[in-house]
Amino acid sequence: MHTRLGFIGAGKQAREHARAAQALGAEVILTAVTSKTSENIEGFQSKDGFLYNNNSANGWELLLKESDLDAIIVAVPWDVTPEMFQELINCPLPMLIEKPVLLGRQKVPITEPHANKIIGFNRRFYDTVGLLKAHVAHQTLKSATVTISEHIPAIVNRHSEKIVPHLWETHCAHILDLMTFIFGPLVAKTVHRYTEPDFTSVAATLETVGGCPIHLTVNNDDPSPVGIRTRFTNGETWVLSPIEQLTIFKGVEVIPADRDNPIRKYVGRTASTFWEKSPLKPGIYEQMDAFLHGQTSEAATTDDCFLLQKLINALRG
Repeated sequence: MHTRLGFIGAGKQAREHARAAQALGAEVILTAVTSKTSENIEGFQSKDGFLYNNNSANGWELLLKESDLDAIIVAVPWDVTPEMFQELINCPLPMLIEKPVLLGRQKVPITEPHANKIIGFNRRFYDTVGLLKAHVAHQTLKSATVTISEHIPAIVNRHSEKIVPHLWETHCAHILDLMTFIFGPLVAKTVHRYTEPDFTSVAATLETVGGCPIHLTVNNDDPSPVGIRTRFTNGETWVLSPIEQLTIFKGVEVIPADRDNPIRKYVGRTASTFWEKSPLKPGIYEQMDAFLHGQTSEAATTDDCFLLQKLINALRG
């Protein structure tokens, strides 16, 4: 087990990872930030009553050379990791690196596989996602619908307008990664785009290796529920929406019209419902547990991220 950790980054997401690591028995030995004006180190060392036994490194480059560490967690601002990514993957230490690792048309590094580097797509570790992935592997899938909607004003309020051209990598990537994680490699058959200032809405049809159609819609400020809906030949429909909830429908129930509701309704007959449960932020604890113990077969690899970026570029156009 990796027990002596170094952290590059000390913001909100870094603290989430640190809580998970400490709960699992690891210790934060050293921290570094990428900005000389960052005020996060002090908060990282004492936030929410957690006092970490660590010393601040002079710079993240020096932390990469530390011989006293078992592994490194990288959780820096969204636009910083792509600039340092090549140096990160050249470091021999195991790493958990928060996404995004590439932005836009940035050149994909030509590297050897990095089995000890994982990318922080923590939703892969939801039990709800695991149940659906296993069912897709053992049942015949008829079709699936993946819906993504981003509320841009809220995102801009948190990150500024600078992030809008990169929403594909910073926000849409969460569910796009789950789409490929659950269904396997996908080929884009049709892509229709509606270009708005700095963002492109997309309606696409993709296809699995087995020829099953996956319908994808990506829009901004669309009230449609975000999630993944899968339909199977046995008559079941499995729905992740929100991702933390898995609902299994079997058949349709007709609710007749009455005096109060003059229109009859057709609703799915719920067979089972599962909610994601976790001692900390969903997926973060489970991802950290797998990383610290080197059991990362479910985690996103650097190669997964390179393939995801190619899909994003195809969708973006």
